[in-house]
Amino acid sequence: MAFTKDSLSFLADLAGNNNRDWFNPRKEDYKGLVQSPMLELAAELNHALAGFAPEFCTPPQKSVFRVYRDIRFSKDKRPYKTNIAALFWDARGEKRSGPAFYVSVSPNEVMIAAGLYSPAPPEALLLRQHIAGDHERLRKILAEKPLRRRFREMPSESLQRAPKGFAADHPAMDLLLRKHWVLTSTETGDACLKPRFAASAATAFEALTPFVRFLNEPFAARARRTKDPLIGPRSRARL
Repeated sequence: MAFTKDSLSFLADLAGNNNRDWFNPRKEDYKGLVQSPMLELAAELNHALAGFAPEFCTPPQKSVFRVYRDIRFSKDKRPYKTNIAALFWDARGEKRSGPAFYVSVSPNEVMIAAGLYSPAPPEALLLRQHIAGDHERLRKILAEKPLRRRFREMPSESLQRAPKGFAADHPAMDLLLRKHWVLTSTETGDACLKPRFAASAATAFEALTPFVRFLNEPFAARARRTKDPLIGPRSRARL
């Protein structure tokens, strides 16, 4: 099942009627018109990822975001998301602790992105240390034509001074000051209606793979240390 104009119309109507009284009687419509097409897209993207980045294959039921917003600590109490999105992360790590691939569909915009968004301090430090030691390779990846043609860096708030532990004159300071490391590509919402939308998204993911894999290297290494009983923290403590 593919996205249709009715899929986008439903999301547009949800944006104008973001309340439980409107949504609850239409929950099955949401599942059929919006959730099912995204689950199918996630399955197709997993099939593609298996060929060029198998470590990022993520079961569709885990990959696709729920419609419900987390409003516990938000001033915005609207209960539902007005887009549908999926995230693909390294199975060796945790969902939000490392870099990932991302696709989102809404009436106004289709976004394909990859990278690490606003990581927690321990993850940000881990990535900054990795970038500081190998920034020239990252710059070469970012200079590749497939990336430069289609993707742009997501605007990011930056730190006001050098992160703790890094020299202020470090040659990668422009990269180290960032609060997130993400590349994005956007199209109009009706891009999801094109017959080759899934193939185009898969091509985008493939182009993003060197960037994501670079960012993921320290997280994959950490996962190996944590899970390997011979080199993990508990083993070191016994020595």
